[in-house]
Amino acid sequence: MKKGFTLIELLATIIILALIALVTYPIIDNIVSDSREDLYVKQIAELERHGNTWVTKNINSLRMEPRYVRKITYVDLKNESLIADANVKDPRTGDPLPGCVLAIWNSEITNFDVHYDDDCTHDGFAIIPGDVNLDGYLTEEDHTILSNHIGGIDTLTGDALLAADINGDGYVNNLDKKHLYQILQGNQ
Repeated sequence: MKKGFTLIELLATIIILALIALVTYPIIDNIVSDSREDLYVKQIAELERHGNTWVTKNINSLRMEPRYVRKITYVDLKNESLIADANVKDPRTGDPLPGCVLAIWNSEITNFDVHYDDDCTHDGFAIIPGDVNLDGYLTEEDHTILSNHIGGIDTLTGDALLAADINGDGYVNNLDKKHLYQILQGNQ
């Protein structure tokens, strides 16, 4: 009767364990990554919910005008006791979460649309692509004004010119006109 294991039995056991680890590691890694992504999505939804609460508490300090945008920072949310810490972390990386929550006046529903924005560059008045008359709506009038600009009849400047570059390529041309037409027809 022998006591212990032979070298071949030990090597075979190690190889089997290595193969099991090789197969299960990617599966476990995907599960962890998916749960971090799920946590991120839930965190963003929670920040947007807190943003809605912040808007409700501060409605009298907000302007209810077309294109009005209010940047709601994590400090704003903390000051209203809506979050415990203004240093919000991204659950996917552990790094500080960039961005903020934006409250944008929506004239159609006479209320604010609240959503998370990664770069948080808007505050004051937003430029709506295609809204060349800057009234907060996309209408046939915008299409006519854009057509007149492209045809050389009128000249757009400032925010109206920025709004005219619908596809964001840096030029105002027939591609923008076509894109606005598709939006107005409900094809975009």
